[in-house]
Amino acid sequence: MNLKPFPNFPKSDPKFYNSQNKIVGSPIVVMVHFYGGQQRILSRHIQILNDLGYDVFAYNMPSFAGSKLSLFYKGRFGLKHLFSHMLSYFLDQLPGKKIIFSFSNPSAAAIEVIYDRTKENRNDVVGLICDSGPSQAFIRSAWNLAFSLRGQNSLLALFAVAWSLFLHQEIRYQLRRFPLQFPILSIRGQLDPIIPPWHIEKIFKKMESYIFVTAIIFEQAGHLDACKKEPEVYKAVLKKWLETYFEHSSAD
Repeated sequence: MNLKPFPNFPKSDPKFYNSQNKIVGSPIVVMVHFYGGQQRILSRHIQILNDLGYDVFAYNMPSFAGSKLSLFYKGRFGLKHLFSHMLSYFLDQLPGKKIIFSFSNPSAAAIEVIYDRTKENRNDVVGLICDSGPSQAFIRSAWNLAFSLRGQNSLLALFAVAWSLFLHQEIRYQLRRFPLQFPILSIRGQLDPIIPPWHIEKIFKKMESYIFVTAIIFEQAGHLDACKKEPEVYKAVLKKWLETYFEHSSAD
């Protein structure tokens, strides 16, 4: 299947990574990269998912909103909503059921897309994996990111002003309107200097009546590096979660 790149962003370069031992009927895993993320950086994750029997779809993310990329989507303004638009654009072209695998604060865009599709009675997204995000303390996480990149205040200004008018205050509202007991795997790094576990826990706290969250903390991991530091454990975590929620249904 040939997919069209995102309008005015040919570098989005959408691609399939097919498993050589695909589980019959398994959902395709759609990767939502971190800010400015490229497919090659997530090659470890893609290989693990392929080894586990899942096809993967991925695309590149812009590092900033250029003049040809609108920050408006469904009446919302901000970079987060551009990311939502990109994800929706590609999901609309993909057949069958999907699991979204998102990273850092763009996980908030993934949550927004699932919320929108649920409202429209489009239940093609059946699971969500979040690695190192999102943060309910958004401004602090943006400050942490700017500081970690040696004081790039322009990046902090971009996120503080142009990320979203609501920052992440609407996320819990959106999660409460997911399909009942929607499965979410939340991967967190205990040593994460940008989005520490408590930032993420505030998102999912006391949501058991609405969604089913499996929270895993990697004690020696920082931001987005759990797969690199403990690849076998990371693979085992993904395998167990995927088997729990999806492999039994793929055989039906």
